[in-house]
Amino acid sequence: MAKPKLEVVLTAVNYEWTVEEAVRLGRYNHANLNITSAHFSFSSNEQGLGKRQVEITLFRFGKWLSTEQAIAELDKLGYRPATARELLALGAQHPNLQQTKDIVALGSIWTRPSDNRFVVYLWGPAGDRWADLYLCEGDWFGGWWFAAVRK
Repeated sequence: MAKPKLEVVLTAVNYEWTVEEAVRLGRYNHANLNITSAHFSFSSNEQGLGKRQVEITLFRFGKWLSTEQAIAELDKLGYRPATARELLALGAQHPNLQQTKDIVALGSIWTRPSDNRFVVYLWGPAGDRWADLYLCEGDWFGGWWFAAVRK
């Protein structure tokens, strides 16, 4: 397997924030109304952490991957997928990243009553900044960047 491209970004994450607070602090031009604490509750990776500096590594694998394959690739490299809070903190503190990269957090998945699974991602069409949801049922195009945290 070819080595993935990566970029490491130091980010202050407050794990006590609600998802709504993280969205508000990000000052996105558009935020999907379903990015809420009710849909993206605290994960076991976030409980009791308070506020801390986190190295968020962005990986681009350059090939089509399913969600499960992307998570497995990150695991092999010693990483876990970033959570919604971690991704939103990244977007708030490094707003220009999403102008050149579509960045997804696979560590928080919301399953709708219809059984469709969605994840939070950041993107920047035409200079705007969006925090949005993406259906993670199919494969990810090779140009996606996956946010991850070392285990």
